[in-house]
Amino acid sequence: MDECCTTSTPSPCPQNGTSVRPTQVLTYAEAYFPIPPDGTTALINLEFIGATADMGVYAREASSLRSFAPDERLLGLLDDVHGRRRAKPLYRFPYPVGTDGRSFLAHGVRAATIFNDLPGHALPRGMHSAADRRELVDTGALDAALEYLQDVVREADRRGL
Repeated sequence: MDECCTTSTPSPCPQNGTSVRPTQVLTYAEAYFPIPPDGTTALINLEFIGATADMGVYAREASSLRSFAPDERLLGLLDDVHGRRRAKPLYRFPYPVGTDGRSFLAHGVRAATIFNDLPGHALPRGMHSAADRRELVDTGALDAALEYLQDVVREADRRGL
């Protein structure tokens, strides 16, 4: 799994931001990308997946001192594929958030964080707490997220991104 971010084939990165601190994620990004990347690498960070087939993207990744927008080319790709699959645009969550994507953006890696967009654009409650239970995960939504990401990769290859 160490080669996840250094191969041309998409694969999951072996870190889980729910169990590490943002500085550890930045250290991870710096280890794989010791100089700012050349733009051929992109990261799609997943948050709150397994609730619905609709997807959204965070419009800003922020810390107390800095804020980053998702990569525009990656955002356009995600939006185009979502529009074809769901016949509506990718929802853009308007408020700044802090996810693992922020550390990659801070290091110059093209990134965007996507999530399941619940009805009414509600935020999931109880995740990563005692209220978080396996039976709340919709396996159909997980399958839909996987199919969406596979379509994104195919379209990225088609566009030469």
